[in-house]
Parts: sequence; structure tokens; C-alpha cells
Amino acid sequence: MRQFSILLLSVILFSCNGVLDKKYNQQTYHQDIKEIRDKDTTEANLIGAYVLKALFTKEDLSSKSYYDILEIAEQHEKQVQEKTKELESLMTLSVTEKKETRHYIFFTFNVKNQSDKKIVAYKGEIFIADMFGDVYWHSGYGSEKDTIPAKSEKLFYASVDYNDYDRRLNKVRETSLDKLKLTWKPSKIMFEDGSIVEVPQ
Repeated sequence: MRQFSILLLSVILFSCNGVLDKKYNQQTYHQDIKEIRDKDTTEANLIGAYVLKALFTKEDLSSKSYYDILEIAEQHEKQVQEKTKELESLMTLSVTEKKETRHYIFFTFNVKNQSDKKIVAYKGEIFIADMFGDVYWHSGYGSEKDTIPAKSEKLFYASVDYNDYDRRLNKVRETSLDKLKLTWKPSKIMFEDGSIVEVPQ
């Protein structure tokens, strides 16, 4: 009975890992990732994101199994989260004012340098959502000319043009600032001494 239990467990584990043990093959990838997604959506998303990145960087994945790719993707995601957390501790961004005209939304941003060094360039993404986190709008934001001294803050201004057919931007326009949730995700900060902190690509 014990031997039967061990054998059954081995069969189950093999069936779960069968697709992950396969070598990456561009011809069968879509079917493979579908099978992986049927078992674990998170693993499929990690593998899918890394495969897409590899296509852009022309990285050869043919010698790697899906399990190998998953391990690399998980390690990369861990590094991204750690570096993002570090960047968020160095610099914060908040919206202090929002104004609207017929075709534009104007924002006033308060950017705070919490580090001990002068920031000379930065970039990242801004997400504006409702109180439940449903994102209305997001955009890249940054500067290569507006410096921010150490342990200080500055106000910056930005505008977004929109039309009556843009439902989500109209939501941003119509919703009061205190009912909007802003998330700032910095991806790169450059300091006066030449040092750079950035999220791995």
C-alpha cells in the first residue's frame, strides 16, 4: 500500500511538472503556455512576460525548459520588487492640485528627494485610480533637467489633453482630487555624483 501511495504521488508530480520540464519551443509555445496557465496562472504570467522580453532582447531560450525560464523570471521579479522599493524610499511624488479646462487637465506634482544626494534626472510611471484601485489613466513621467537638492522638495507641473470620447480621462476630470488615488512607480534615478539606481529591465 505504501509503495502504491509513493507511485501515485510520483505520477501526480510528474503530470503537474510535465509541461514545465519541456524545452521552450517557439512552435509549440502557445499550446504549452495554455497548459501551464490551466494549472497555475501566476507561473504562466511570469513565463509569458519573460518570453516576451527575450523576444525583444533576442535572447535564445531554446536550451532552457519552462521550469528554467520560470526560475529566472521569479528571480528577476524579486530583483524588480527590491529595486522598486529602494527607489520609492529615495523619492516620492504626490499630486497637490488638479485643474480642468475644456480640453486639458492640469496637475501640480510635489516631488520630494528623500536621499542625501542631489537628484539630476529621474523617470517612472504615474497611475491615477479610483478609491478601489481601478486605474483610470497612467503615463510615463520624468525629467532630465529639473534637479532636486538632497532632502528637499519641488513643485512641478504637467498637463494632459483629452476629448469627450475618452471615458477614463473624463473620469479623472470629473472626480475630485480627494477621491483619486495616485501611485508613483519610479524606474530610474540619477544623482549628481553620477551614481544611478534603476529597476532591472
